Amino acid sequence: MFLSSTYRVFTLLCAIAMSSVLFAEEALLVRSFPPEVESSKEPSLIYLWQEKLDSPRPLVASLARIDLLNPNYQCVVMMEDDPDGNGPAEASLAMPETHMKKFNAIVGINANAFGAVREEDKKKGYYLGMPVDIVGLAVSNGIVRSQSESKPNRTRGEAAFWQDDKLKPHLNIPASDATIHEGVGRFVSTLLIDGEIARKKDKDLHPRTAIGLDASGRYLLLVVIDGRRKDYSEGVTLYELAEFMQSHGCANAINLDGGGSSIMMFHDEADDELKAFNRPSGGKHRPIPVMLGVRAKTALQ
Repeated sequence: MFLSSTYRVFTLLCAIAMSSVLFAEEALLVRSFPPEVESSKEPSLIYLWQEKLDSPRPLVASLARIDLLNPNYQCVVMMEDDPDGNGPAEASLAMPETHMKKFNAIVGINANAFGAVREEDKKKGYYLGMPVDIVGLAVSNGIVRSQSESKPNRTRGEAAFWQDDKLKPHLNIPASDATIHEGVGRFVSTLLIDGEIARKKDKDLHPRTAIGLDASGRYLLLVVIDGRRKDYSEGVTLYELAEFMQSHGCANAINLDGGGSSIMMFHDEADDELKAFNRPSGGKHRPIPVMLGVRAKTALQ
């Protein structure tokens, strides 16, 4: 098994006051140990924690678990407005904290990869406000901003996280006639299918972002594993990421955009600030086109 629990050390960020953060009318419980050790009598809340691992190399994972049956919270896909209407761009790059603030998110992670749409941008690299083409599926509040660029092909590794019009969660390829309320992913990304690892072993170590669902479809797990930081967190392969998600109770899971874009942010009510929970590999936040997060249903729509 990847990453034996013997090596897990659970830590709580000093920035979080005491053991809870208040948001809207419900407590966001932040604990220094994973949610499965909690009493089943406690109310369903959002859990946010970190794991420091010594094997197979120094690693730090940031995790958030959301009970999708909790009536007080909802998933939200966050994007800036389409910058050119019917033009080739589907979104523009914005800082993670901008997405989080605009959509009143409590916790959020980066989602889709992207590509330049203007010839002059293809050699520049990314920059704030850059108009981009979103890779894969991106749907927010029923508005489809991006469809997959290719025909459905699960054997190629495609899958998406999406919720239908009844907010039931799915981790698969949506049918052509599916009604999607929120959705991200659907590029080469599958990690787990029905509890089985869907990746071949590989060697590339990078920062990674992933999402997973347990077999019941009730619990959504958001994960960011830092990388490219020697002796702190050196990154994982896609196969190792699949093992990690499997070991944390996921039956289905997908990889999202990683590298320098990997970020998990949270709203620290104690300071009324948006903060990064992980340490991005570049030492600072990178502008991105899409995030997946959770917000209180009492938040502004």
